[in-house]
Amino acid sequence: MAERWNASGRIKAKFGDIAWNYSFVVTYHPDKCRVTFRPKVQLTFPSSFKQAKKDKYVKAWSEAVAKAFNNKWKLVPVDPQRCEQCKDGIDIRVRVKFVTSWTWTDDQEVTVHEGEDKGSNMTNWYLEDGDFGTTGKIGGVVHEVCHMLGLEDEYLNEKHYPGKKESDLPPDHADGIMDDPNKPVLDRHMEIMAFNKAKVNDHLPCPTYKLAKQ
Repeated sequence: MAERWNASGRIKAKFGDIAWNYSFVVTYHPDKCRVTFRPKVQLTFPSSFKQAKKDKYVKAWSEAVAKAFNNKWKLVPVDPQRCEQCKDGIDIRVRVKFVTSWTWTDDQEVTVHEGEDKGSNMTNWYLEDGDFGTTGKIGGVVHEVCHMLGLEDEYLNEKHYPGKKESDLPPDHADGIMDDPNKPVLDRHMEIMAFNKAKVNDHLPCPTYKLAKQ
């Protein structure tokens, strides 16, 4: 039987006044040796959008998330002999539940905008921003989903993060998606999501896990 728990909290950036809530459901499937992180995202599209057009964006964004996260990492028990389940590891998946018909929700809410790009963020996605389309480089969606999973930005921006300097960033920040939305999710990013936010070591059957490549 699958086990589910909620991962949620509030993050306050060290620099500036930006703060946000991360929230997602974690589901462990012992029969599949799989754990899934699933944010629920309520999308409000422009009123002129027909359902088929909404579905086109949802499909593209879901595929972008799957490509960024899935079949890349697993959780491996530090001491397999102390495990009764999934001794060879637990596959990590990320699956966003995009909802396009409005419902009352305590989960993530995103407004999708047409027209002038006024700067996308976790709650406002501008389709004129090249990272939020349906083709090509659409890593902006993955970047914002990473915020929903508990990650912070890793770039310099004096307007958003006044006083933040290069020395305040991780040494490899330029290689990852929290600096550049078209770079990959890094191993240390997944470690933050899995161990610090999802707290997998408190819920999964083995005493302690470590992250490994698939």
